[in-house]
Parts: sequence; C-alpha cells; structure tokens
Amino acid sequence: MKSKAALSWQVNRNCLQIQSTRPLRSLSSAIVGGSWQQIQHIFNVDVGMSYESTVPVQDMENICRSFCALPQHSVGLMTAVDVENYCFLEEEYEDQWVRVWVTVGVTNAAEAGSVSKEEQKDFACTPGTINTIIITNAALTEGAFVNSVM
Repeated sequence: MKSKAALSWQVNRNCLQIQSTRPLRSLSSAIVGGSWQQIQHIFNVDVGMSYESTVPVQDMENICRSFCALPQHSVGLMTAVDVENYCFLEEEYEDQWVRVWVTVGVTNAAEAGSVSKEEQKDFACTPGTINTIIITNAALTEGAFVNSVM
C-alpha cells in the first residue's frame, strides 16, 4: 500500500488552494509562512495586475482566514497570474511521489537582449512571478529541500 499525504486542491475565488489533512514541513519565501514552517494550507492568490497595498502581509493573512485557515499554519503566495491556468505535474516511483503546481506570469516577458536599458527600468518596477509549489512524501534533508527549486 502506498502512503500519501491526503492532499486536495481547487481554484476558488481567484485562489489556488492546496490543503493537507496532516502537517507538512515547508520551506518558503512567501510573505505569509515564509522560512521553515509546519503547514496544512497553501494559497496562491491572484491579486490582479493593479494590486497595490501597504499591508500585503495583513491582506494575505485575511485571505487565509477567509478560507478558515490559520495564517500560522499556511503559506500565502500572491500573483497577478490567472491561477485557473496553473500547471500540474505528478510523478511516482515505487513508494515515492512528488506533486508540483506552477503559475507563471508572462505578461511582461521579453526575449533576451530585446529590451533597451530604458525599458529595463520599467521591468524592475513590475516583475512577473513564478510561484512553484512542490509536495513530496520523500524524507528530504534541508539541502535537498533547497535544491528542489534550484
């Protein structure tokens, strides 16, 4: 019998929600749930291209609560990408498995070398996002955690 974390996911209210029935060890650079954490919820929220806030952490914590999740047990990511268009990959080998969700912002994408110095200033102000969520049942070392997204 294979053992997998009981994961479920859906897109609801402009948010890709992933939840586990058991705590997951997490490493994240997210504004909520960043660093090493034990979590049960992951939120990748489409905040739209015009999102501007002086309190994004508070906004994300409120989003977690709106889905009945405690922010301290959650990872909260923000993007301007339509999260309905997430990419999903699942691989298994023997009793090990990995699941990956990715959202990619390409609105301001440009071919290398095609952007002038003046245009680069504008890109520096409006970066796109690539949010990658990886969940596995493998017992990873801290170094392997870091290497999984490099």
